[in-house]
Amino acid sequence: MDEVQKILAAVKFCNLATVCDDGRPWNSPVFFVHDGESFYWWSDQKAVHSQNIARDPRVFITVYDSTVSENEAKAAYFQASARLLNASEIDKVTKLYNGRAKFFQLDANVTGGQRRRKSGSTTPARKTGIMLMLGSK
Repeated sequence: MDEVQKILAAVKFCNLATVCDDGRPWNSPVFFVHDGESFYWWSDQKAVHSQNIARDPRVFITVYDSTVSENEAKAAYFQASARLLNASEIDKVTKLYNGRAKFFQLDANVTGGQRRRKSGSTTPARKTGIMLMLGSK
């Protein structure tokens, strides 16, 4: 396993940078999964980064462990384009996401707008729903 793959396996959150409509950068921490080619994350469609992506799909992703000392720091950087997942991708990515998530699990029917705690209770998404996003290198 190369250094980048080690970082991606060890770290569960990435910084997702998007571009606001006035050109300012917007940076959001998101829980992610990675399949070797693409990043996937769950976001509310009303989130600033989701609205930015809907208008401009360019993203920049950084992954690093912020708990290490400064002399041990390693990071991975990815310039990508993001989009909503299509229906044929949702089952695969939901399984990938749920395999890594410890606290929240996505329902297989992502468009239903619910994620559930492992204890079984559900958290309804806002009226606008949720989305799984794909960021491809």
